[in-house]
Amino acid sequence: MHSSAKGIRAGQAFVELFADDSKLVRGLKAAQAKLKAFGAAVTGMGPKMTGPVSARLAPLAAEVGYLR
Repeated sequence: MHSSAKGIRAGQAFVELFADDSKLVRGLKAAQAKLKAFGAAVTGMGPKMTGPVSARLAPLAAEVGYLR
């Protein structure tokens, strides 16, 4: 195969790559869904933890004199 000088530029190259990335895309989407679910679970824990923690710390705070 003979290439002409018209297609060659000094110091420049052009590479075209084709790949089947469907497995990669599916894997990334699955990971994204798992991370979103984890984030939602962690975010949902905040309000659930505030009440019990406050209830346990209130007597201690009163004992030390913070609540007067």
